[in-house]
Amino acid sequence: MQILRWSFSQIAAYKVSIKTNEFWLNSIARSTLLGNDPERILTFETRINAVTPQKLIETANKYLNSPSVYKAHWLPELETPH
Repeated sequence: MQILRWSFSQIAAYKVSIKTNEFWLNSIARSTLLGNDPERILTFETRINAVTPQKLIETANKYLNSPSVYKAHWLPELETPH
């Protein structure tokens, strides 16, 4: 259910953004910089709709169960006496 909400919000934001020149300028520049096919911009909805809970689990297991992953904890700063 969370993924469905997330995908709807992503697609809604995309549909608003594609109406602006800034979106197109940034998207094409990013595609050029990263060496991606600019036509990929037009497949955003399809790619977002392809995200499933199972695919997220598989991806997380692939990248987060590696021995090269470092786990850190952010601790609050200790107050020093004046």
